[in-house]
Amino acid sequence: SLIYAMIWSRPDIAYAVSVLSQYFSCPSKMLLDAAQRVWKYLKGTSTWGIQYSNVNIFNEEDMQLIAFCDASDADCKVTGRSTGDYVLTLNGIP
Repeated sequence: SLIYAMIWSRPDIAYAVSVLSQYFSCPSKMLLDAAQRVWKYLKGTSTWGIQYSNVNIFNEEDMQLIAFCDASDADCKVTGRSTGDYVLTLNGIP
């Protein structure tokens, strides 16, 4: 599924999948077309991936944890819902 791909290997589709998942309770042709478009993107970018550096993440002296977050209050024009997300990196590794 798209959610499985997003969580385990493709964080670049997180926003698109989160928006699509808000409407899965009442699927429409437009929703299915949008999901198909994400699948086509995945197929076209199948060689992309996260490249990890050769850093010893267990060296406590050099560990660096960084968090990024973003949120919007009631920005969805259809439902009025707020959205938000975050990313944590440990020594530059998401």
